[in-house]
Amino acid sequence: MKKIFTLIFALVALISAQAATYTVAGSAAVLNGSASWAETNADNDMTTTDNVNYTLTISGISVEKGDYEYKVVEDHAWTNCWPSSNAKLNIAENAKYDIVYSFNYETKAVNAIATKVGAFEGSTEKIYTVAGDKDLMGTDWKQDDANHDMKKNNEGIYELILENVTLQAKTYYLKVVVNHDWGTNYPSSNYELVIAEAGTYNVTITFNEATKVVAAKAEKVVVTPAADATFDFENNPQNWPVTTVVFGDEFDAAAVTTLTVSDVVLTSVQNAFYANVIYKNGDAAPAFRVFKGNDFKLTAPEGKAIVKVEVTMAAGQTFDFTADNGAIADGVWTGNAAEVTFSTTATRLIAKIAVTLADENDETIKPAKVDVEVTDIAAFNAIEDGKIAKLTLTNARVNGVMSGNYYVEDATGATVIKGVELTAATALNGFIIGTKSTNNDIDYMSVTPAPYEPQLSATDASTFEATATTLVGTVMSGSEAAAQANYGRLITLENVSISGSGQNKTLTDAEGKTLDIKARDYMGVLPTDYVWPEKASKITGVVIYYMTGWFLMPISADAIVAAGTQKVAEFDFLNNNMDLVIGSTSDANGGNLGGKSVKKDDVTISFVNSSTMPTRYYFNAGKNQLQVIAGGQIRFSAAEGQAITKIEITPVAASNNKWNVDGEVGTLSEDKLTWAGNTTTVRFTATGALYLTNIVVTTAAKNDATITPADNETYTEVSSLAEFNALEKGTLAKLNLTNAVITSGMVNDWGYYVQDATAGAHFYCTGLNFEVNDAINGFVYVKKDFNQPGPRIAMTEKTNADNLEVTHNATYSPVEGTLAEVAVAANNNMVIKLTGVAVKGSTETEATITSGESSLPISNGKTNYAPYVYKENLTDVDYSSATVVGILWSNGAGNTFKLYPLSITEGNGSGIETIHNSQFTVKNSIYNLQGIRLNGLQKGLNIVNGKKVVIK
Repeated sequence: MKKIFTLIFALVALISAQAATYTVAGSAAVLNGSASWAETNADNDMTTTDNVNYTLTISGISVEKGDYEYKVVEDHAWTNCWPSSNAKLNIAENAKYDIVYSFNYETKAVNAIATKVGAFEGSTEKIYTVAGDKDLMGTDWKQDDANHDMKKNNEGIYELILENVTLQAKTYYLKVVVNHDWGTNYPSSNYELVIAEAGTYNVTITFNEATKVVAAKAEKVVVTPAADATFDFENNPQNWPVTTVVFGDEFDAAAVTTLTVSDVVLTSVQNAFYANVIYKNGDAAPAFRVFKGNDFKLTAPEGKAIVKVEVTMAAGQTFDFTADNGAIADGVWTGNAAEVTFSTTATRLIAKIAVTLADENDETIKPAKVDVEVTDIAAFNAIEDGKIAKLTLTNARVNGVMSGNYYVEDATGATVIKGVELTAATALNGFIIGTKSTNNDIDYMSVTPAPYEPQLSATDASTFEATATTLVGTVMSGSEAAAQANYGRLITLENVSISGSGQNKTLTDAEGKTLDIKARDYMGVLPTDYVWPEKASKITGVVIYYMTGWFLMPISADAIVAAGTQKVAEFDFLNNNMDLVIGSTSDANGGNLGGKSVKKDDVTISFVNSSTMPTRYYFNAGKNQLQVIAGGQIRFSAAEGQAITKIEITPVAASNNKWNVDGEVGTLSEDKLTWAGNTTTVRFTATGALYLTNIVVTTAAKNDATITPADNETYTEVSSLAEFNALEKGTLAKLNLTNAVITSGMVNDWGYYVQDATAGAHFYCTGLNFEVNDAINGFVYVKKDFNQPGPRIAMTEKTNADNLEVTHNATYSPVEGTLAEVAVAANNNMVIKLTGVAVKGSTETEATITSGESSLPISNGKTNYAPYVYKENLTDVDYSSATVVGILWSNGAGNTFKLYPLSITEGNGSGIETIHNSQFTVKNSIYNLQGIRLNGLQKGLNIVNGKKVVIK
């Protein structure tokens, strides 16, 4: 049985005494998991019963013959591991084994024993993979790269051939790895491939499975000089998007913004209506289609210059391009420029563009310098058209993209960036250089550097530092959104109707203001089968101007929230989808949920115990279930902005439908298993014992009809048990405890008797965990359940163990006096001590104390619900002068009392003053004269905490 305080205080002791975690790491073939030498794999953690000897058992695994290495690792790190050289486990034959690993913490001895338990299962066929230096292999020592798996040749030798590899004059290292795992590899030291002369090579690597010999040879390849970068549109090795149409979604997807080959950048410059695309016409090969009026620009890498460009036209096409610098003849451009832009007066198709580079020099033509520098988008939009500007962006959010247009917004305004590849829902910090231009009177920035054009390129995209951000639109009406100032902004429209046929949609808000929407998926965010709702509680998108007017582009399907859209949260107690601790029928407090909360899908449920028994989660009658006793509560709370609209309860049996909605809104169905309403919070109170397996809660967006119940729970603050006892029945209180000592507890830990310097009380169904002689300081939120002296105190859902400090082995003084003096209401639930009284038993569990004319019934711990106290048979007790220590208890509002004895000893002052049953607390050590520890007090002489106690 796990409880809050047991966990807290046991953890303190555990941290100081518990040994480290020890894990077996080594060859995956003889351990759990698929990765070798996985020191953090908790599946291979060893277990111990004494913090000295640790073991790990791997059962029923098929292992091939051979030697396998392993170590024992401390705390999942290689800092401490044993032995210093790897331990070896020898497997004599292919078979199925049980393997037991052992480790002695004191001697650091490591061992493993494999016991054959069956025949080998599976295949012995191996995968051999070459892993090595990145400059040789293309990947850096990647043992599971399937591209480097070897194949068996005609001679039965495994082989891998690497073609056209550029190598330097140095030594390269490699290994052959078995089954994509470093557990087995050859040779034991890296194989060395020595290259005497730099060049391009074909490298053949072989592995003999029988002898385990690795070999490699490199044959130099004569390479014919080629262009530094070739944009091969007709063969399209880069798999760029290709369109077969001249308008529509497919066309937009294939629009070219920037293409990069060998660090040379090709940028499309769109001056005409259509963007440049990669286009395939019928059976012809793909080609780069440059529309009339458009340009394309080539940019050299940093420190390089373009000295030659060879343009190969598609079949039947004429080369008639001009360039902004250099010379052109017969489709070949020559010059010396960091950038060169090509223009045409007709639409043309290009098959290939080959670019030759050289180091830049003093003759290299470079872009023009910046005219003006601005620090935000509003300042950029205000500068004169055609000016080259350096715009510094601070947390500028990328709202979305359409056809290479990136809609960007900062705290001051919005604009459009073209040509640099950005990602929606990222924030940009850095700068961009571009020209202020105009398009349908809309300011935007293009990123195609050319000093003579109104569009100028940005710096390299690496200038930007992009971080994830949240897209939250500015709320406005449809007519407010359709404005020049909002171009590129992210806006949110609320409570709109959606009309229009096909893909032509119009949004209309509550005031009748409208805004068209680009229902076709221009931003690549709506699925092809998306179904538009008739109404939306909100829709978020980017404001654009397209051809004839203003439109809204949604940023995602989730950004269109249908009016009344619902969410469902399922609390599956049967299958425990909340990872709750499960109790059992044998432990009546196991799985106590009092004061705890569970959250699923933005719905939180909180549990409150009844005044008699806990609300708990336990295994009973073959299934997990939630038990709520009469008076217990479940409180349901929706997330911010949501409202609870429906609650469906599945009971273990049909009769488990004893609910009331306690002072809240909504309606329960006739069978009390379904609730419907519209509220942020609803609380169910059980009117009888309930057993549940499932609760499903439905929520929707909060609206004007949603009721938020007022918090009418006022807690009266009191500073002692005496002040609390004076409160009226049903009062909620914040009870401050000062050195309040736990004097005893009920069976199954259902409650505790506690007293401070002022009075005694009975904590009931707390959901907390105390031990006898604990002193408590702090505060709890409680409810007075019975209007009587020393009432039962029930914890409320606000109680939190973090507000309490507990000190073990505290002492307290019982109330002493005559029977008439101490058996009074003020001492209810307190420990009293009577000296020189007569005690006579009547039954096994009942006896009577007599002193003068006063008498008091007593009941020992064998009765149900009695404290864990004195448990001896009272039938034959007949003391004329005894010392009795016990808890005074009244079950009503009057002065009729009973005593639960903690100890009964014959004679004045003999024995100890307080005895607690060892089942409730392990602090009391009880032994017989032979030194054998006892589970409880026995007749005769007992040694309790070093003192002699006689039980007759």
